This record gives sequence, structure tokens and C-alpha cells, in this order.
Amino acid sequence: MTGFVTESINPYQAPLEDSLDNTAKPSPRAVIPSRLEFEGELTLEDIKQAVQQAGLRTEYRGTTRVLYGLVVLYSLPLIGAMLVARLPPSGGIRYLLALAIFAVGAITMSIRNRWILATLIPENQLGFGRVKGWLDATSLHCQYEHFTTRVKMSQLISTAAGDNVWVLNFTREQFHWTTLPYRLFSEPESARTVAEDLRQLYPPVVAQAMDERKFEPPTDPPLFEAAESAVHYDGTLLERSVKGTRFQAASRRLVWGTWATVVVFFVCVIASLVTLMGFQQVYVAAAVFWLIFFVVLTWSRTRAARRKARGSEGPAVWHSKGWLDDSGFCSMTVLGQSWMQWAFFDHVEITENVIAMYPHPGDSCCCLVGRNQFVDDRQWHAAQEIARRNLARDR
Repeated sequence: MTGFVTESINPYQAPLEDSLDNTAKPSPRAVIPSRLEFEGELTLEDIKQAVQQAGLRTEYRGTTRVLYGLVVLYSLPLIGAMLVARLPPSGGIRYLLALAIFAVGAITMSIRNRWILATLIPENQLGFGRVKGWLDATSLHCQYEHFTTRVKMSQLISTAAGDNVWVLNFTREQFHWTTLPYRLFSEPESARTVAEDLRQLYPPVVAQAMDERKFEPPTDPPLFEAAESAVHYDGTLLERSVKGTRFQAASRRLVWGTWATVVVFFVCVIASLVTLMGFQQVYVAAAVFWLIFFVVLTWSRTRAARRKARGSEGPAVWHSKGWLDDSGFCSMTVLGQSWMQWAFFDHVEITENVIAMYPHPGDSCCCLVGRNQFVDDRQWHAAQEIARRNLARDR
């Protein structure tokens, strides 16, 4: 939709081959008979409900259920053995300690997963506050205070319909989505009916590591008007352009934190087995095997994603075009178009190869435009000057 990302390859995400082909699904025209208009206040709690209550990110509940299910399955034979064997106090304490260690690992991993999906990603969404717009069979148009976006309904990946909110997701990574509480619609019941019908056609799916559509160049005419002094860009943003930015550092911290949680889980598994059965090589070897298997599997998925994103100049992030002028920044991708006034951004970071514009005080979400996307260095330096002049709050 726009040049915003929040995270690198996530070990919780599904393999690329699990991705669903959206082109095989019916057109939204089948269930959206007319334009639905909305206007009102969108809150962070509304956006969190997209995951927690509407169930957009299926792994929010799925991973938690699996982990807690493992704790239950692990505890049943231990508790059964304690009751049948009538263990002495020392033996019972050992069994309970082994169970507690295993539970600590599972709970730690569950808490990390829920924090990412229910707190971090919702807080990095782009639309908060006052919003108005409309949705029809061809596009979704949202206008916030300093941010306007329009996406094509033909690019819809999934929807979720909860008791209070309707959620539309246009990217396979599912880092950003559009939340529309029913109370904002001029005809709430009509919106609720369309939301449920559309959910049947585009139900929630597991997030993917990469959305290959973003590598296609946008071909639609611009919806927004550039000033005569605007500096235009067009091309593929390269992964290497992001090196050295605060965004890259924030992404790495997030990924390494997730990996550390995974390691804690497997260490707890090994420690639990050692506590329960002593240092028997067969059990420790089995736990180490599964740890290595998980690491190799995730590494291979990361390599596969990077191969798919690799072009003649190296791995790509997306293809985008647009412009910068003194009124704001325009980003166009194959998914849709967005216009952001400079007041939308909190701070800017300019390096040798990229202009990174951050909409939030944190660094885990940003809009990027690379040096290689400009026709020459004169245009690149002019774009830098526009960003500096209009967003001088760099930290």
C-alpha cells in the first residue's frame, strides 16, 4: 500500500509455499452492492480488536493454544505418575519442578508472541484519530488528519469481522491493515452484512514472509497532484539501501528478541528433561535436534524469501514511485496510493542511500525512498533538502 514495513522475517510466520493465491477468489463486487461511507474517531483499542477480538492474525490465538496445549500434554503423564507411583516428597517436587520449568518456556514464548501481535504491530498502524472515507467494489478510501490512502479492492488478501470492528488486510505480511468500527458507518447494519459476506470470501489467513506483488511497478495514474517543484522518484527500493538506519536497528532488535525467546523455550525444554530424568543423552539429544531443526527451517525460509526478492542489484524491498514537495510525500505501489503531509511524520533520518521518514516516535515503522530511485544525484539531493526543510525534528 505504502512504503511502510515493521519487521524482517519472523520465525512465527508461515512458509512462503503456504501463501494463498488471491486471484482465484471471487471479486468483491459480488458482495459490495453500493458505496459504504464512514466517518468518526478511530482508537488504538479499535485497532487492537482487529487481532484480539476479530481474529485477523490467526497466529495470535493459534500459537498460544499450541503452547498451552503442550503444557497440558506435558503435565498429564507427570501428574498421573505422581498419583499412581505415590512418589515421596522429593520425587514429587522434582516432577513439579520439571513441569514448572517447561511451563516457564512456553509462557515466555506465548507472551512474546502476544506482545508482537496484540501490542507492537497495532501501535505501529498508520491510521489513528479522526477518519472519513468510503468503500465500494473497486477501492477503499481513507482520509485521516495528515494521511490519505486509497487501495484497490482487487488486491484484498483477507478480512475479519468481529462484534465491533471490520478489518481489511491488503498485504500478505499483515503488518498493516485497515480497521473500520461499525459505529463509523452511516449505515452500520449494511456494513456489518457486507463485512460478514466478504469474510466468507476472504477469511483470515496466516501471515506470510513476503508479498511478491510489491515488486511489480505501479501502473495506475496518480490520484494526488504534485506541485511544480516536486521531486519525483520511481524504482525498486533495495535492501542494502536501508543499512545503517535506525529502522534496520529496530528491526534487528525485534528479530533477535524473538530468537532469544525461542532459545529460552528450548533451553527450558532441555532443563525440564534433565530435571525429570537426569542427564540422559538420548533426551537431551532429542531436544537439541528439535532446536537445530527449527533454526535450519527458519534459516531456509529466510534464504528462500531473499532469493525471491533478489534482482540484478541485490535483494529488493518493493517497487514504488511518487514524489516529495513542500506539502508532503506521495507513495504509489501496485497495491494503492498514499499521500502524507509532513505533519504526519515524527522524525526523518537521511543517510547516504535512503531517506527514512518515521510516523511514530519509535523506529520500528517508517516510509523509505532510496537514492537509486531518483534519476540523478541532483534530484536525490533536492529530495533530501525538501525532507530536511519540512521535517527538521530529527533526533
